[in-house]
Amino acid sequence: MSALLGSFETSYRHYKLNIVELGPSHDHQYRHFLGEVYSKHGYSGAEHIAPPSFTRLGILAHSGEDGTSRLAGICAVGPAPGPSQDSIVDILEDQVELRGTKVSAATLVELRNFAVSQPFLASPALAMLCCGASTFFTDRAPNVIAYGIVRYGILRSFIAFGPLPAEMEPIHLLGDDGVDDYLIYYDLRGREGVRYLHDRFHHYCLQADKLGRIRELRKARVCEERAV
Repeated sequence: MSALLGSFETSYRHYKLNIVELGPSHDHQYRHFLGEVYSKHGYSGAEHIAPPSFTRLGILAHSGEDGTSRLAGICAVGPAPGPSQDSIVDILEDQVELRGTKVSAATLVELRNFAVSQPFLASPALAMLCCGASTFFTDRAPNVIAYGIVRYGILRSFIAFGPLPAEMEPIHLLGDDGVDDYLIYYDLRGREGVRYLHDRFHHYCLQADKLGRIRELRKARVCEERAV
């Protein structure tokens, strides 16, 4: 996977996503932030999740109007882990067209352990992490399928900005047999798939911008009515 070496940076408005090699300092940041965010949603022990040594880290920062930078979100990215490769390949072979390249472990890239801090939940932060991290791989290793595994309860939140859900029986790869997990993916083998990712992301952000302005206008109107 030498094609994945090197850092990557992309930005959108006040957001900046940087994908870096996972060193000791970033590893500490990853575990701390993951534990802090997950604990608010009732998941314990998340701070002890150690990504594999080959994993890279997506760090999403947001610059405020006062110039201060805050950590908005984080995710781990890397090749599919060995134990789950075969089952993931089997699922994806039933979902995607071959387009001249066979689905195999070598074509898979996993995005895992997404965490977005509370102030940025209703923002493009999650879309920026998902789409930006996937774009990193299209620039360095063409013909990949970027996928993630998400719980059914938050499935709709992810597919809103582009990844497709796999039609499948639920799996239980996230450590809880009582919760159904599903696969989502971007098929990036070819220009069509990459263009779809970019177009869907920009369309999602445009929607978010317009909804944000609507909320601001409504808030301003309420303030004016109360002042009368």
